Amino acid sequence: MLGGGNPVSGQNPSGTGSSINYIGKHAYATSGTFAQSTSQQTMFDFTTGPQYIVGTLTCCGAVEMNTPQSGGITGFQLKINSEVVFLADTDTNANDQPGQATIELLIPPFSHINLVCEATADDANELVTALFVGEVYA
Repeated sequence: MLGGGNPVSGQNPSGTGSSINYIGKHAYATSGTFAQSTSQQTMFDFTTGPQYIVGTLTCCGAVEMNTPQSGGITGFQLKINSEVVFLADTDTNANDQPGQATIELLIPPFSHINLVCEATADDANELVTALFVGEVYA
């Protein structure tokens, strides 16, 4: 038998979505895919628990799997407790900017995390993703 059931709380065993998941001393969030859009889209929106978390946030710009050299400019904004703490642009089309943006974070206890993305074009075939992986400390 492979796997071991749903080790995280919530309804989605794979853990994609806007919330944070905990497995022992680890925390993670995986946004799933978002179609490139000129409208702001919420990728993460959650509040942490009573511990602090040290981890890495990676925001990946728009990619079309059938045409990897396509893409475009995607902006990301991270807020912790309603304060903007990180802004980044990715450019997967012209490749004159990185295709992904990464930041190391220390997230205080009981923090509200909000990550949004917005692109310069609308294209349902161009997909944007984000991933957070961290360690939880008491």
